[in-house]
Amino acid sequence: MSDLRPHATRLMTIAIAAQLVSGSVSAVTLDNSGFESPNVGADTFYAFQYGPIGYGWDFPAGSGIAGNSSGFTAGNPTAPEGIQVAFVQMNGSMSQDFTVGAPTTLSFSFLAAQRATGTVSGPLPNIQDFDVYIDAVHVGYFFPTTTTYQTYSTAPVSLFAGSHTLSFLGRNTDGRDNTVLIDAVSAVPEPGIGVLIVAGSVILLLSARRREGTHASGGAGDV
Repeated sequence: MSDLRPHATRLMTIAIAAQLVSGSVSAVTLDNSGFESPNVGADTFYAFQYGPIGYGWDFPAGSGIAGNSSGFTAGNPTAPEGIQVAFVQMNGSMSQDFTVGAPTTLSFSFLAAQRATGTVSGPLPNIQDFDVYIDAVHVGYFFPTTTTYQTYSTAPVSLFAGSHTLSFLGRNTDGRDNTVLIDAVSAVPEPGIGVLIVAGSVILLLSARRREGTHASGGAGDV
């Protein structure tokens, strides 16, 4: 019986090429993903700004950008990317519109940490939790457990070509003055359904081939 591995390899190559051509793996770049604009300063208590306008992100009440060693970031490590991070305080939120050029499947990765300092009414360190949405689709609930920045990822979501919105919404289950710090938000392309189906078919094909080879090489047993 012929070796099926070359055929399996060709199937995978064709599937991946078709996915790339159709746009099911589509690069998405966010504006100001590291929150370096506007420059709000550093190393002073007031090196932060609520609700900056015109820098990629929409910051309604309760969110904004803070520099290193500010009233929001003193006690935390320095910003993982650049010198500034975003903050979402209590039930604040932040969002950004982005465009997908072709149907694609994406998740989003980011760094987050609890605020190490706080107001008289908040716990130290803070215990903020928050949700992430793409459009109206809930793609993750997050509750950082440390003041050191850790990497988090949303669930993947399939998107049609066009405009979409990524949103971070403070949940603040604790109810007091809590803030989470966020940095380095990026879109991560995920394998499309076509490649996953073909990959599964290839695995089944090779498994069947191995079983047939095992049966063919076995000796005659008792009848």
